[in-house]
Amino acid sequence: MSAEESKRILSNEVANQMTDLHDPFSNKYAKWKIVDYLWACFLEELDKGVCLDWLKDQYKQMTEEEKSKFTHEIELIYLVMERCPNKFK
Repeated sequence: MSAEESKRILSNEVANQMTDLHDPFSNKYAKWKIVDYLWACFLEELDKGVCLDWLKDQYKQMTEEEKSKFTHEIELIYLVMERCPNKFK
């Protein structure tokens, strides 16, 4: 799935509030949509900062503490992708 397609799916989910907008990783379906988006960004070698910023922007209503936790989680996921020896490609 492309990053644009993943972005569209995730954006629709957020817009329709089909997930907990304050803790998206608490929902297994939302969690995998986030991971799918990050994975597509990684495989397409898109700018990491742009991808992460777009993702964080989808959850604007989070408190500062929630944003901090979410930021840490998505950065950690992306770091694992970057550090894999074969780059999953």
